[in-house]
Amino acid sequence: MIGETNGQACGTMRAMRTLAKVPCMAALAFLTGMGAFPACSSDGKTVVALTINSDDTVGMVDQILITVVEKPTVMKMFAPNKNPDSGVIVPSFFTRLEVEGLTGEITLKVDALGVGGAVIATATVEKVELREHGAVAARVNLTTKKPDAGAPADSGAGDDGGADGGAGDAETD
Repeated sequence: MIGETNGQACGTMRAMRTLAKVPCMAALAFLTGMGAFPACSSDGKTVVALTINSDDTVGMVDQILITVVEKPTVMKMFAPNKNPDSGVIVPSFFTRLEVEGLTGEITLKVDALGVGGAVIATATVEKVELREHGAVAARVNLTTKKPDAGAPADSGAGDDGGADGGAGDAETD
């Protein structure tokens, strides 16, 4: 009979069938979890999951200030993630902003502040469509505005929301 004469072959086939099922089960678990994330936050609050990217021009940032333009009382200030060796802001990090009581579309303003509170870089992300009691994702790119050749240097803060890539793109997946 097949499988009785060669126990090793039978055991190998059984192991191969088991291994073939593992990627399918892992993919199903992953997709189930990812499908639930955009629909609701784990604690029932309205949340913006914000990824903050920056380039090497931003440098030494003491605090990040996030403001909802439509309702300036909703804000968050925190120390950003920094390179432990240089103290420079890391190129990309994530934060969670609770925006309870707000619905519809909002605009977020992100300011990178220096030690004295001066704005080093600023950017906005527009058209973030909130999901009540849910989570949405958004991304913003901080960069400093470089002065034109021959023009006097200013504080480095762009007055146009961070020209040269400072405006972010809302992602509501």
